[in-house]
Amino acid sequence: MTDEPTDDDVYVLPASFGQERLWTLDLLGAGPAYNLNGAVRLRGPLDPARLHAALATVVARHEALRTTFEFALDGGLVQVIHPRIDLPVTDHDVRAWPADERVPAAVKLVEESVTTVFDLTEGPLLRVVVVRLGDADRVLGLTVHHTVADGWSIGIILDEVAGCLRADLAGVAPELPELPVQFGDWAAWQREQPVPQADLDYWAEQLRGAQPVMLPVRAEGSDWAAGGVPVVVPAGPWADLTALATRQRATPFMVLLAAFAVATARWCDQEDLVIGTPVAGRNRAELQGLIGFFLNTLPLRVIVRGELSFRELLARVRQTCLDAYSHQDLPFERIAEKAASGGPLARVMFGLQPSALPGWQVPGLSVEQFPVPERYSQVDLALTLFADADGGVTGRAVYATGQCTAADVTDVLDIWQRVLAWVAEHPDVPVGRFDPLSRAERAALLADLDATDAELPWAGGVVASVEAAVDATPEAVAVVADDGCLTYAELEERANSLAWFLRANGVGPDELVGVCLPRSASLVVALLAVLKAGGAYLPLESGYPRARLAFMIADARPRVLVADATTVEALPADPPGGCRVVRVDRPEHETVATRPEPLADRDNLAYVIYTSGSTGTPKGAMNTHAAVANQLGWMREAYGLAPGEGVLHKTPIGFDTAGWEWLWPLTAAARLVVARPDGHHDPGYLAALVREHGVTTCNFVPSMLHHFLADPAAATCAPTLRRVLCIGEELPSALAARFFAVLPGAELHNLYGPTEAAIAVTARHVVPGDEHEPRVSIGRPIAGTLLRVLDGDDRVVRTGLPGELCLGGVQLARGYARRPGLTADRFTPDPFGSGARLYRTGDRVRVLPSGDLEFLGRIDDQVKLRGHRVELGEIESALVAHPLVDQAAADVVGDGAERGLVAYLVCGEPAPGVDELRADLRTRLPAALIPESFVTVPALPLTPNGKLDRAALRASAGRTLRTARPYVAPSGPAEQMLVRIWSEVLGVDDIGTNDDFYELGGNSLRAVTAYRVAQQHGLLLPLPMMLGDHTIRDLSGALGDDAARALLGFGPPAHEA
Repeated sequence: MTDEPTDDDVYVLPASFGQERLWTLDLLGAGPAYNLNGAVRLRGPLDPARLHAALATVVARHEALRTTFEFALDGGLVQVIHPRIDLPVTDHDVRAWPADERVPAAVKLVEESVTTVFDLTEGPLLRVVVVRLGDADRVLGLTVHHTVADGWSIGIILDEVAGCLRADLAGVAPELPELPVQFGDWAAWQREQPVPQADLDYWAEQLRGAQPVMLPVRAEGSDWAAGGVPVVVPAGPWADLTALATRQRATPFMVLLAAFAVATARWCDQEDLVIGTPVAGRNRAELQGLIGFFLNTLPLRVIVRGELSFRELLARVRQTCLDAYSHQDLPFERIAEKAASGGPLARVMFGLQPSALPGWQVPGLSVEQFPVPERYSQVDLALTLFADADGGVTGRAVYATGQCTAADVTDVLDIWQRVLAWVAEHPDVPVGRFDPLSRAERAALLADLDATDAELPWAGGVVASVEAAVDATPEAVAVVADDGCLTYAELEERANSLAWFLRANGVGPDELVGVCLPRSASLVVALLAVLKAGGAYLPLESGYPRARLAFMIADARPRVLVADATTVEALPADPPGGCRVVRVDRPEHETVATRPEPLADRDNLAYVIYTSGSTGTPKGAMNTHAAVANQLGWMREAYGLAPGEGVLHKTPIGFDTAGWEWLWPLTAAARLVVARPDGHHDPGYLAALVREHGVTTCNFVPSMLHHFLADPAAATCAPTLRRVLCIGEELPSALAARFFAVLPGAELHNLYGPTEAAIAVTARHVVPGDEHEPRVSIGRPIAGTLLRVLDGDDRVVRTGLPGELCLGGVQLARGYARRPGLTADRFTPDPFGSGARLYRTGDRVRVLPSGDLEFLGRIDDQVKLRGHRVELGEIESALVAHPLVDQAAADVVGDGAERGLVAYLVCGEPAPGVDELRADLRTRLPAALIPESFVTVPALPLTPNGKLDRAALRASAGRTLRTARPYVAPSGPAEQMLVRIWSEVLGVDDIGTNDDFYELGGNSLRAVTAYRVAQQHGLLLPLPMMLGDHTIRDLSGALGDDAARALLGFGPPAHEA
């Protein structure tokens, strides 16, 4: 406790834990987000001088209102309590304004006060605005920083101002409660108190494995901007709920919270929730009338299991609340330390307070709240309710606009209201049976995402379409490639010849042909020949590990393998099943060139593509001619590709999007421009192809589009490039904005589709303005397809809520080759159809109010990385196959183009070296599935239900493995320049000439970035060298020291700085 102050005393006391947190947030840019506002409208005669005097009295009584902050010599934050301050009171008079403009003017003036940043070092941290609307009508607006006050304090200020005014009118001294202590005394006491071990243990156990509520966010936002939505629970339903609470020996707050948890669980598709609730933190009588930041937050963990009745859930919520109240003295800042979520714990808040108005009693003056729109939010969503005198409940839901919209919040509040009505009638029914949709709403959603009536008619399939183009334009150029150009007549002749040869070797409907060729005209001939023969092609990338290729061949059992001199060595020397190897660079297959009669029908296979498998082995998705024909027919209609236009083929053939790249132009009598095998990572080369060959249409994975647009050469494509299609990853809004800036005359289309549904099943034409949306939608179903967004119980989810995207319609794959169990698991009967099938994608989406779909991520361990579909389980299986690795977990970290794979390993000593791990993985996995960094951890953290806790894993301290190579400093200008470039791109210091680019966190896209940075500095290196040579020493030989020395003006090497 402090002695009685003199007029000139300045006190310095330790800051509380809460003040430290808000000080830190202020340093991080919170600005006015923690400005508290209390505004009331006063009607009746009021002398401004008396009001000013009353405010001054309150400030003189409470040290917290005379507090600023600074750092002490020992580095700790302290409160500086001043003996007096000049309280900023600003008077405005708008009586002369038109009557309908006065209140809006007052709102704006109070808003200006609320949105003005406080200087926590200089103070004062309280300011007052008084707006005179009429002779006896005023608005009193208080703004105080949260470091020195809380919501309870606002009520105290208004109550004490009223007390001073009453006394002044009566001509007596104000009788205000004695203040035996001040906030600074309490903060010092808080610091001195030992933390009860029971509190620490309780919160550590309660929050073990807990994750914050993850809203179905539209964007990551940290600018604190907010919006608000009003809430009303009428008196009738409120009476039913309070009666239910009484029967269950619970409080109305517990009933409202339990119902809110049910609604939030459904809204976020998350059953394990942490919902924060504020408590006053004034458990001692002497603190009741004190101004200060006493407020504490209790993170209440609520697990909403569908099999629980609401009565059972309420009983659990009641116990959780009671236990939390008994441990509420531990500051939230200490509670948060016990959680391992790696981020803010209480992102969603819920509170119920007795009344929204203070007990203002001044003769001749009436008081009412003066609402001011919310401008800032401290959490993602905060629902604050007040019990009204008329028996109902009102309140506001304040939300962060960077995280959700007013429509989103209105949606969850509507669900909450429906839950409240439902549980009042059905307290003993499992909450999992609650359905927030009416029958009419469900039928409308089902119909809106069903485009099967628009399926394109079968007209002989894609082979017939290509042959029609041959007949219409035989002398037009069909294929442009490094190994030659082909007219449509020449393409037809070569494809027919090979098709007859394949038929002679047993190829026909549903028979597979493995195609292992580099991207070239010969590849296009071979693929078309397979389809003409009536068979289905099996893409085989020669860069895959031999073991993976051997598995795919053994699993798929192709009748023939097609290769050339550059790829034949990648194939097994003795293919299983008597499969014949055909070399397209030899004349043995050159036979008759007449057109074969069609054998394949709509239901026969067109191709089989193998994708990553969660069990460690890849799986082959079998797609039909009808699926491909519908896809390409829709594309011709949707995009209007005209004869003679150029389409760029650059996607590796093992990706299903390569299917439309090579086939679509050939069905439209357009030109197929084939990029060289190593060219798809080189933006400059691709831009040159576009310019030289008049390419109008390109396909990009968004991460590669990012690098393409970053290259100055991209802008030179503007005269010819008409449309760019993006598929394979989420398209960031910022990338769309960049696209329109670089290629303003081109169209941008965002598509979505899994390998199991013939390339794309949704599409969105992105237009200028869409980039201002937090996320670019994936659009609506294309012709012939059907979409369902379902919850875990196969119920349709309502607009705005997340669910699993399930696909149906003509483009659905037949299933997985020789995997009947997996096929049955992923291809299931449509619960709303008669005998139709649905493919369960494992992707989380939600339907927007526009009817478009928004992609939200995965519900399992599958990820998309630079266009590759990656099952983390497959990587983990390959990692634990190493004899020195006991356990392993793979994860994806980073955002956008910087996303990369990380492997977390539990292993003994000595741990395996990076080179050893990479070499072992290269025998099992494609290059795209090999992690970029390896981290050893003591153990893999688990959630309470035994699942891998990925958030805790990312937050855990581990040791990053690096190759055991001695550090060798760069010795010449060339090596010094490369070290600078690598350090800039990778964000790593102390790079030596023997360090491996990929071990330091590099990947193919970062190699492209390094290549571009080198170009910006005037350094020209072939991109294949950047992709293939991994150390500074490997690369430096290609540089001339004289040229490098001339360019060394941008800073010393990192290790010399």
